[in-house]
Amino acid sequence: MNRIILTEVEIIFRGESKVINIGIFNKEDRVLKIIGEELIKEHYKDLNFFFITEDKYLKGDYIVAFKEDAPFVKEGQGIFLSESIGDKDAIFFYQGKEVIKEEILRRIGRDVNIKEQLKLIGVENLIKPYNSTIFSYYLAEYLSSFKAKVCWLSLNCYFPFEYFFPMEGSGLTKAKYYWQNKEELNNRLVKSHRDFYYLENDLYPEDLENTSLEFYLALKDFLKDLNFDYLVLDSYPICLKPELDYQLVLKTAVNGLEERIWQERRNDAGKSILVEGGDINYGSFYSLKKNRLSFNYQNEEHLLWKGILKTQF
Repeated sequence: MNRIILTEVEIIFRGESKVINIGIFNKEDRVLKIIGEELIKEHYKDLNFFFITEDKYLKGDYIVAFKEDAPFVKEGQGIFLSESIGDKDAIFFYQGKEVIKEEILRRIGRDVNIKEQLKLIGVENLIKPYNSTIFSYYLAEYLSSFKAKVCWLSLNCYFPFEYFFPMEGSGLTKAKYYWQNKEELNNRLVKSHRDFYYLENDLYPEDLENTSLEFYLALKDFLKDLNFDYLVLDSYPICLKPELDYQLVLKTAVNGLEERIWQERRNDAGKSILVEGGDINYGSFYSLKKNRLSFNYQNEEHLLWKGILKTQF
């Protein structure tokens, strides 16, 4: 096993390539493994990311490692991760993985937007659709807390959105009108409420049924031009499924029928990354205060979901 690792490292350094080699020293941390895998898959020009699992094989132009492993980094420049938010010389590890990836790239000298393509996230609960609406709002709020620019859109026509924010009555209806008449989509279509961005769904159910994939892709391009990183979708149409980067599914299974539906859904993730977890409950994950939905951030359900989301986002 050790010889295989050494051979891979030796191959990386053959020739006179201008490629910058970045070793990721990871012994067992699950989140760092996901971060490394994504950096490898994203194929940055002239950047070669690879894993190293034993300290005696640490070699590279840069080495990404936890601060505690700094004494082992004797070749190359160290990019260290720290569990302490006050460590100015290291990247704080307990934040969104997209932020960590961006910080790694900056320290290499690549001040680039690592999210060149806006990512679509679809959220669903097949048994309790209203819970997917609530959780999708929570997810958009969660991602925004990590300095990502996030837009939220629920296509659930039956949800009382005034429990989230005031409704203005100017959203997808106007966007669809602009698009059908080949006019540019206006920036004012994107609403904000306390630094939360969203597109207002004011379409009737029959209007949604007659809305094409091309319209949604035009919305995606529109938000990308506004430098949004994510569009979080709830109650999305089946035509959008192949376009999703993530499918986040809440599991509600209390009988055989629901379990069967859940298993079928798990086997049909398409090309997207499937993120799965338990359902959310009123009184524990969320509650109502003065006719507004609020999230119970210190509750066990929230902490469990926070752990799941940390490994993906």
